[in-house]
Amino acid sequence: MTKTVSSEEVSEKVAIRYQSEMYKSEVTLAQDLVKKGAVDDILYQNKKNEVTKAEDLIKKGVVNDDLYQNKISPETYFDALNLNSKLRFYSDSAVTRANNPNLEKFFSYSNFYYKSATDQVLLFNKISPEAYFEALKLDPKLKFIADSATARKNNPDLEKFYTYATKYYNSLTGN
Repeated sequence: MTKTVSSEEVSEKVAIRYQSEMYKSEVTLAQDLVKKGAVDDILYQNKKNEVTKAEDLIKKGVVNDDLYQNKISPETYFDALNLNSKLRFYSDSAVTRANNPNLEKFFSYSNFYYKSATDQVLLFNKISPEAYFEALKLDPKLKFIADSATARKNNPDLEKFYTYATKYYNSLTGN
């Protein structure tokens, strides 16, 4: 008996694993600061510096890719946008986002960030685009039209594959 796993399950497991690894590294950093005798003021200052960096990037009008390359987490971006903390729980509501452009920016970046993080985990684990294509359970015929914007628009999993394959091959060429 073979158990099949959906692409959503694979993506979710990869995202959970990545978030767990990120959390572990944040905990380790915090533990190191505590061992060095750091007090809450230093932890607060580090967070404040990160928020200030995000605010500076926002003022420059950066796009999601720039925020990601500068290692700005969605949580930090949320704080930098000075959004009401209650809105974090409603960011997936189209109506709420329509009434708050900064919430739309946060939602867009958050989606971009976690999608990019998934791609980074796949790259780190040296998952080939072919294996990812199979894991997404895409029709083999779609591989030949993956570069078609129309085909990708109609198939979000094909878009995931194309984006990852592009990053994968660029990483091999050093781009």
